Amino acid sequence: RTAPRTSQVTGVKLRQGPRLRLDSPGGGGYGDPARRAPEAVLREVRRGFITPASAAEVYGVILDGAGAVDSAATAARRGGTP
Repeated sequence: RTAPRTSQVTGVKLRQGPRLRLDSPGGGGYGDPARRAPEAVLREVRRGFITPASAAEVYGVILDGAGAVDSAATAARRGGTP
């Protein structure tokens, strides 16, 4: 017999104190990340779903010091014009 897949384990009881870490592969997404609306990427940063560094690296969206989309830097990063 093989052990059950972790996604199929049920009924595990936890006591106060231990930590539980759940890792999820996440969604694969749809389309070119560099074409995603900068405002949508900003919402994900504000919600804590991605970091500003990930916004720049994955989506090409650059945020300024105030946490707003830097349109000129984003366009330059994405290889276009604002």
